[in-house]
Amino acid sequence: MNKYLSFIKFANYAVFLLAIISLPFHWRLANILLLVWLLLWVCEGRFFKRSNMRPLREFLPSLLCLTLVLLEVISLCWADNQAAAHAVIERHIGFMVLPLVCIFGVNERYNSQQMFTALAASAVCSVFYYLFSLYWVENVNYVMFWTNDLNNLYINEGGITMQMKHKLFYCITLCVALCGLPSVYMYYRHRFPRWQVRLTVFVAALILIGGITLTFSRAGIFSMIIILVVMVIIQLRDRKRIIATLSALLLLLLFFLFYPRIDELKDDPRMHEWQSAWNSKSQIPFFGKGAGQEVDFMLEAYQRDGYEQGIENSFGPHNQYISTTINLGYIGLVLLVALLFVIPFLYKGKVRKTAVLISILYGITMLTDDVLLRIDPLFTLMITLVILQTWQHCESTTHPISKPNQSAPCATGNQ
Repeated sequence: MNKYLSFIKFANYAVFLLAIISLPFHWRLANILLLVWLLLWVCEGRFFKRSNMRPLREFLPSLLCLTLVLLEVISLCWADNQAAAHAVIERHIGFMVLPLVCIFGVNERYNSQQMFTALAASAVCSVFYYLFSLYWVENVNYVMFWTNDLNNLYINEGGITMQMKHKLFYCITLCVALCGLPSVYMYYRHRFPRWQVRLTVFVAALILIGGITLTFSRAGIFSMIIILVVMVIIQLRDRKRIIATLSALLLLLLFFLFYPRIDELKDDPRMHEWQSAWNSKSQIPFFGKGAGQEVDFMLEAYQRDGYEQGIENSFGPHNQYISTTINLGYIGLVLLVALLFVIPFLYKGKVRKTAVLISILYGITMLTDDVLLRIDPLFTLMITLVILQTWQHCESTTHPISKPNQSAPCATGNQ
């Protein structure tokens, strides 16, 4: 029995690492690997022991995600487009399972720093993978705008068809890897010569920054700048922090003044979409139109405003806050904002700093796209919540004030 359980624990962690590694690439392996991971987690049987239960503050973010999904399920009662509603709920099925995993936690093999290392290494490799792949596409524009295809799915140049990731969703994955680099440095600096670790992390950060920049995603680059600025500010104190904040504001001002794609904002379809949504805000019921109804709602808004391009292309709102308000009403919007603001304050110490960066990342990217309605950023968020929860539990169990009856998972790697 012990050998069986040991193998299941090892396989559980190994599959989760593979799911992390697959995130930056266009191969849709993460959904399959996460399914296998959940099956192995069930086979491990952690939910049979009450002692495995985590404190409420550790899994509260996943409970907020579950609450959003339950609201979507309830909204089936009044959703007009049932097919669209079922599609959204099926896409969010992971948020219904994630709280169960977070309540009972993961086994002692899990190491949050190793998981961040796997994500960072995979993200760096993906940058070179896309660069070398696009080298064979005889169009230099696709090297600079490597995910900027109109359909955000396929590039067909020179007789080669390649499936690419959506540029913003790819930026989200790279930014999460960037957020985890300080944790990677803190973990390995006592295991290898410090100068080697510092140099490796610095080179990895440069590669990730270059990969994000090459996508030319406005939201992705803006998120990256904010994350880098906050990384610096949270390490400083008093006068240095004030100077760093003022420098950050100047940097952002220069970004908006000189970034070449900023001029395109006035003609961006999103501006028309958001204006139409604002003009039709009185048409949104208090409890929303129901899950998956944002496109139908926006089409009606475009017809009232005479926005032909939006009608022809069936544009959604391209804003998660607007989509959530349309689908789940103002209650859903409050829950979504609570999720973003609650995440950082539920963690302590080093974990809180990383959680702040993750909240900033998703808070910004949700302004320009329906992040929680897409598979790639959804899986990235799910995996990130598991990593943060694992890291916090390991920090609390190795802290002197931790409860004496709690086991000490991750003791092999997170101390």
